[in-house]
Amino acid sequence: MNHFDRQELIRVYLSDAEESLALIEQSLIALEETPDGSAELIGEIFRGAHTLKGNSASLGFDDLTHLAHAMEDLLDEMRAGRLAARRDIVTLLLRSCDAFRRMMPAAIEGQDGMPVAREFIESLARAKETGEAAQGPSAASEF
Repeated sequence: MNHFDRQELIRVYLSDAEESLALIEQSLIALEETPDGSAELIGEIFRGAHTLKGNSASLGFDDLTHLAHAMEDLLDEMRAGRLAARRDIVTLLLRSCDAFRRMMPAAIEGQDGMPVAREFIESLARAKETGEAAQGPSAASEF
């Protein structure tokens, strides 16, 4: 029988998630400074979101998985050249990282169905479809 220490897995998850979020944020800021952007930066951001998605899914953190997946979908449009790395898109992605970070403790406690996750997922999906980025939930409604 395979035994594992969930607390140790969560500790590793948190460390990896923070590393991925920091990389995503640094790369988004660099991308914002060069909006024509480099394919390399967009690729790094996409890989970071992909890692967040996979790691969150492996621990059953559905809200975080879906949020990272929505980020990944939007980034895929940027990677394919169908969506420009405009300031409003970059800001939405940065705010999504902040929301992800702030939702992690609730996910670890077993909370699911957080309205803020759904609102950011919808904002990211709208940006993917329309190319226009609202800024996600208002600051007052976030948490």
